[in-house]
Amino acid sequence: MQRTPATIPLGLPTPKVEAWKFTNLARKVEELRCTPLCTTVGCLEAALPVVAGPQAVFHNGTFAENLSESLTLAPGVTLTTVSAQQPAHPLDKLDELTAPAHHTFTVQGTVKLPLHLIHVMSGQPSVARFTIQLAQGASLTLVEHHVAAPRFASWQHTGVEIHLAEGASLTHCVLQILPPACMLSRRETLQLAPTASATSTQLQVGGVFSRTETHTHLSTQNNFKHTGLALTRHNQQHDATLVTHHTGESNQTHIRQRNLIDDQGHAVFQGKFYVAKPAQKTDAYMHCHNMLLSDHARASHKPELEIYADDVKCSHGAATGGLDGAQLFYLQARGLSVPQARALLLTGYALEFIEEFPEPLRAGLTTRLQSWLAEVPFKPEEDADFVPIEGPWLAERAEQPHAIVIPNHEEILDE
Repeated sequence: MQRTPATIPLGLPTPKVEAWKFTNLARKVEELRCTPLCTTVGCLEAALPVVAGPQAVFHNGTFAENLSESLTLAPGVTLTTVSAQQPAHPLDKLDELTAPAHHTFTVQGTVKLPLHLIHVMSGQPSVARFTIQLAQGASLTLVEHHVAAPRFASWQHTGVEIHLAEGASLTHCVLQILPPACMLSRRETLQLAPTASATSTQLQVGGVFSRTETHTHLSTQNNFKHTGLALTRHNQQHDATLVTHHTGESNQTHIRQRNLIDDQGHAVFQGKFYVAKPAQKTDAYMHCHNMLLSDHARASHKPELEIYADDVKCSHGAATGGLDGAQLFYLQARGLSVPQARALLLTGYALEFIEEFPEPLRAGLTTRLQSWLAEVPFKPEEDADFVPIEGPWLAERAEQPHAIVIPNHEEILDE
């Protein structure tokens, strides 16, 4: 498949900008070689995930009505499309990029089925812009998928503005499952009116580069919870950046990020809490944990607290390391091979976060995790945390193929 250099907008962020100190977006776009535009329905359908419920498909920021299904199954949701609009207060050049249209979803009442927004990219770099508005007391589960056809390469910037009216509730899931050569930059702005609540989950597993930004503005008596999981390997870079503004009283914010990093992968977490002087009784914490599976894997952290109120509880924490040698030794002593023991521990490490995703998505995400783990090679010469145990009683198991099969937890404990 023929590839061409990407058309590069001028002024893209570089590490000279503090918010991008770990990422050179301009260089990554310059190195990108784009595949041709997807022009057939079959090509686009090859990129679509299988979902249950209403779905709206957008190709390079344009609504693909022929691929969108069952929107009538979401009573209370309306879609309007107008000419492209830019944010009122652009942060950088990304906010000034022109999209083909601006799509607005308006939600009234309680929407029982999850609404799936599927973003398909192909060809030269593209821009997509959306607004999600929940009326007073409205409730919605929103799942966004960033995808592309297999073996395609492209870059998309997605801008999303979400407004929750008083008492509204949003469960929001973002799944980045792009092919290996694709790139994504995503900027989300979340505005919560008093007593509104939002729960956010994000998975980054594909693409050579992806950055998801979440800028949250809390007013009074808001609850915001974010859980992020990144599976990073080869030369991938996955960046999760969250900035949370607390401007009123009695807000709660819980942010947790967990990364599995192999080969020469690079995971970035940047989190900032801004607490204004009127934001008394704020309760906020952020944690980031990294599991390094290679000597060349990298993790970068940048937590920030900017606090002007005096009656608050704010904290941040981080932990980075490899697998626990004692845990590996214990599982080997119970008869597991080294690859099985590693896979079991890594599965438990990630499943805790997958359980935070909406229930209809968990089985598919667990399968994707198992597929990712099956591709993680065991390199004992690079693992300094443990030495495989030996003995004649392991001879029979040692002769078996090193397929990664996860035994039942209860069977292990009963032996």
